[in-house]
Amino acid sequence: MNIETQNQKMSQILTRCWADAAFKVQLLADPVAVLNAQGLEVPAGVQVRVVEDTDQVVHWVIPARPNEVSDDALEAVAGGGRLGSLLPDVTAPQLSSGWLGFLERYIAKPVKPVVNL
Repeated sequence: MNIETQNQKMSQILTRCWADAAFKVQLLADPVAVLNAQGLEVPAGVQVRVVEDTDQVVHWVIPARPNEVSDDALEAVAGGGRLGSLLPDVTAPQLSSGWLGFLERYIAKPVKPVVNL
């Protein structure tokens, strides 16, 4: 599945959560089963935790360190360099939705989810 299709499916799941409280409860309770049922295959052995942001609580997920990031690049960012310079080749599947949500909400331009109910 290409990244565009994956992002579209993720947007559809998010939109459905906003429209269907029972679906959201199911996703929070058993994310792997719901994601698999929606066509987003979760590899065996991978755990998925879904959490919900509120007006008072925002989850910021620290993604796994990409293998190609050098210690020098990390040090440059720690010293005031650009965050984007750390993640030039990191694609959406490598970042958690929480991290992407944080970036979209606080750093980048928000992206409207695809609405297909």
